[in-house]
Amino acid sequence: MTKTVLPIGIIFLLFTGCFPELKKIEVISAKPSGYEIQLVTEERELETEKAYMDAFIAFKNQYQEQPLEFFKSSSSLYSIEDKITQLPTLLIRKEGKTIAKISGERNSKEIVDQLKNTIK
Repeated sequence: MTKTVLPIGIIFLLFTGCFPELKKIEVISAKPSGYEIQLVTEERELETEKAYMDAFIAFKNQYQEQPLEFFKSSSSLYSIEDKITQLPTLLIRKEGKTIAKISGERNSKEIVDQLKNTIK
């Protein structure tokens, strides 16, 4: 019995170690005139994520072309099309292609400036 259980146990450990953990994330998105902005964060709030949320709200308040609505969803990090190595990450897409990616520790002014320069 141990001769069969031991190899099966070793194979199981090898396979489970090969697959990355499915990290749960939140995706907050908005679609200003032809663009899509996605803020990808962990489900728990960190100080770095606060700067991104503040910037997202500040950009919404400054955006004049149309009312900007936010949509929130939960997902797995591996279901996002872009390779994301650091959270939080802000993705800016146009016509389905990522044209800008902001990640890491930034202050909200830097993030808002990047949004304004990218979305014209």
